[in-house]
Amino acid sequence: MTKKIKKQEAKTKKRKSNEMKHLFKHIYIIGVILAILATTACSVKYAFNGASIDYTKTKTIELAEFPIRSSYVWGPMGTN
Repeated sequence: MTKKIKKQEAKTKKRKSNEMKHLFKHIYIIGVILAILATTACSVKYAFNGASIDYTKTKTIELAEFPIRSSYVWGPMGTN
């Protein structure tokens, strides 16, 4: 091979290598952004409607039975 062809091949390899580096850099940045969005979008919040109980006055608490109205509950659990 001539020197000219070898130089062209070296330039082509270097250019492809640089293109791959840029591609991986972009994929990495997109992955980081997606990870940040996924972690900030998911959160669990609990609320008890602002009720507060004074435990110095109330010693016991009794809860009455309440119906399970979920459509995802197993059949026998939803009935008494």
